[in-house]
Amino acid sequence: MLANSANISLWEWYGQDEHKRLLAICDAIIALEFLAKNADEQIDLIPDCAACETWYSMVIPLSDALSASGKLLPAPILTQMTTLWDLCNSPESEAAFRCGDRSIFHETAWQPIREQASELLASTLFSEVRPYLESLMDDCREALGLAHLCR
Repeated sequence: MLANSANISLWEWYGQDEHKRLLAICDAIIALEFLAKNADEQIDLIPDCAACETWYSMVIPLSDALSASGKLLPAPILTQMTTLWDLCNSPESEAAFRCGDRSIFHETAWQPIREQASELLASTLFSEVRPYLESLMDDCREALGLAHLCR
């Protein structure tokens, strides 16, 4: 039975074989790291259409994590992640996701996105697994039969 506690640890999920849920959170951590970077770092990391690649590779994982974990996340984390998702979907962020424009990361709409992502990364929930993220993701993929997709 999955614990439903305000103090849930991602390690508890790992111990309870909640690999799909944990993998979604790990993908979200990678996305948060990108979303928290400064504009020049973001530009260097996205080779093609900045808006499309960022949306599909870095924003959709937030939605996936919310769908997979949602109410099981501690309330402050759930609120912050939902706020970040809403920021990315707000009309004010439209310029931040303008297709075909490599300069989107310099838009002022990115600042609240960066700040919210940085706050989430600082949470104990995420920082406790960060040093083990790659091996944790490998273990989850292996348990889910997805290891072959990452080679």
